[in-house]
Amino acid sequence: MASKQLNSKALEKFAELMIEKIRQVNDDWKKPWITSPAGMPRNAITGRSYSGMNNLMLFLSTEKGNFKIPAYLTYDQAAKAGCFVKKGAKSFPVVYWQRSYQDKENPKKFIKSDEYKSLTSDEKQKYREKLILKEYAVFNVAQTNMQEEKPELYKQIEDSFNLPKLKDDNGMYKHDAMDIMLENQSWLCKINVQESNRAFYRIGADEITVPLKAQFNDGESFYSTLLHEMAHSTGAESRLNREFGTFFGSEKYAKEELVAELTSALTSGELGISTTIREENAKYLKNWLEGLTAKPEYILTILSDVQKASNMIHNTIPLAEEMKAEEKTDRKEGVTEGVSVVMDDKPVLAPEANKFELFDKEQRYSYGGKEVQFTGYAAGGVYNFQYVDSGKPFQLMAGKDNTIKSVKPVKSEKFTEKDIPKNLLKEAGIKFSDLSAVDKKNLLAGKETKPMAVTNTKGEKMEGTLSLKRNKDKTVSLIIKPVQDLLKTSRRLKAG
Repeated sequence: MASKQLNSKALEKFAELMIEKIRQVNDDWKKPWITSPAGMPRNAITGRSYSGMNNLMLFLSTEKGNFKIPAYLTYDQAAKAGCFVKKGAKSFPVVYWQRSYQDKENPKKFIKSDEYKSLTSDEKQKYREKLILKEYAVFNVAQTNMQEEKPELYKQIEDSFNLPKLKDDNGMYKHDAMDIMLENQSWLCKINVQESNRAFYRIGADEITVPLKAQFNDGESFYSTLLHEMAHSTGAESRLNREFGTFFGSEKYAKEELVAELTSALTSGELGISTTIREENAKYLKNWLEGLTAKPEYILTILSDVQKASNMIHNTIPLAEEMKAEEKTDRKEGVTEGVSVVMDDKPVLAPEANKFELFDKEQRYSYGGKEVQFTGYAAGGVYNFQYVDSGKPFQLMAGKDNTIKSVKPVKSEKFTEKDIPKNLLKEAGIKFSDLSAVDKKNLLAGKETKPMAVTNTKGEKMEGTLSLKRNKDKTVSLIIKPVQDLLKTSRRLKAG
């Protein structure tokens, strides 16, 4: 496992925000954890959702800033969209782990992943893997002039968070995917929905019990309670293996309750449900405050656990809808294989080395009839992918045998330098000789280059990736895929 280096400024910011929220809840324990609208915090330009660790913090940042929606973007993204960040606006950090390799004999020397991969086995032994917590700054769309300068784009972003709330026959809030999950018993352990005066997760039996929905004041309370117990069940030894604590009131018990509280708050918030702290957990607020105040890095442990637990929930709930149609439940394994769009541009949790090797980032794969690319390991057997054609991210969970049978490698078309339509590269404002060694290698292997500045047919500058495709008539096309959603259509240039 790689060692980690922490950036304390971002963690201090996270801890400060969490302390403020816990103090608010301490003053009024019926105050909701999250009051933002439905939908996960996401990048306003790319539409990508941020990862679990950043999600919770961006929810709280949205609430503190009195922002209407949790949509964020970088300073450069605002500028490219034809907007600007308002004077005096304060940014908020988004964090991710950056992998690099440190020379064992010269600790000041680091090399990047691409260079490390090119080394021989003996040369690799001279380096140790380091994971450094990095950050970049984002601003809420309300901190820009987008609403005035780009009203159509702003309304499109705003409308994406206005999700309709469905009601059941009794007029209570309902969530179809969770209801199907309950009906099919497709969660990681058995869930008993029965007449009861309390909800709980029994570790030894590995099963959840929740009261009937009709016993709650509203549907939202039923689902948030269910999510709380599901969060506990992710910590079982056979899953994420968290320490539960042996008795009520212990430090480990209190920490586990905080993880379950925040996981439930996060996943409920993404459904548009406001959750309050459980009455019996209000007594832990002081302990949580003391832990965060004394050690800001404590927030990293908590948020890491919350992210892993929420990833497991995300990976199962959307899958329930597919399972009803395709009857793909695998109760013997206790885990399911499916899709959930919950990733950020960069993986936040450090990958587990043995699992990370299951897929190769340089290899193309086939999933559901489409080409996909592995982008990183998340947690709890969850792997990050993206569709090659659209760049849309998704996640898959491996079974207990640590395989994902629906993902298969595909052969990439190989090209030589003579195949490259240099006239088309020139039209795009690119010289092959100016490309990096990695981009040249990817282009010749039929893969995408890294994003770069290119020129479209209108003579406009844009950011996009390049790739080659051999046509039926054996000519070669240059594919330019825009990175930003603002330029939604790719163009295909055909040689000769």
